[in-house]
Amino acid sequence: MSTQATPVYTRFSDAYPDEFAEWSDIFEQENMTPQHQRMAAIIDAPAVMHAAKAVIDSILADESERWRGEDRLTRLDAVWQFFGRASHLPEEQPPGSHLRRKDDEPLAFSSPSQLRQGITSTAAKALELAALLRQTATTIGDVTTLDHAPALVSQLEDLHDAAVMAAHLYLDHPLPSAGSWHGWLQSRLAVLSIYHLRENHTALIAATQCALIAHEEERGAY
Repeated sequence: MSTQATPVYTRFSDAYPDEFAEWSDIFEQENMTPQHQRMAAIIDAPAVMHAAKAVIDSILADESERWRGEDRLTRLDAVWQFFGRASHLPEEQPPGSHLRRKDDEPLAFSSPSQLRQGITSTAAKALELAALLRQTATTIGDVTTLDHAPALVSQLEDLHDAAVMAAHLYLDHPLPSAGSWHGWLQSRLAVLSIYHLRENHTALIAATQCALIAHEEERGAY
């Protein structure tokens, strides 16, 4: 008994409809933004092509309540929007990562114990600094303008409250250790799939995750 081999798409035109070729004209090699580069890397990955072909065929043929009343262009645009939103994810800051000054800086993560300690310390120091600022603002104001001091005190108190809430949250549900960007990326892609594609397309999510990780690692960003 023979089995039919699973097709592996290596050409854009084999995997995607003609509309995608028109929309991809935004990818001008000499003027591509980092986001465009990521999106091109995603949609050109063979595994993504294979998964996307199945998803697109399924969506176009879907007559259930999920897609009923939506025309072809709307359905295809939903897939394109999924890829577009996915290409922005590396610019976001997942919980547990250290704040970056620039979007293209490599991500660094705290371990769960470091994170809990840092959150607890943030809460204490924010309240302490707010109290110190209340005591010294008028004196400091003699040498510099501190018209924004009351707002800064309020922000520090809000920071304290937020840190206390986060400490309770991650005490009950600790974050993964360093490298949690991979897990966070998968969870965010699942949200995007449900939002744009109206279903949790696991094969497309996994392929997109791998394509994004490979692209960012090649750039040395993660």
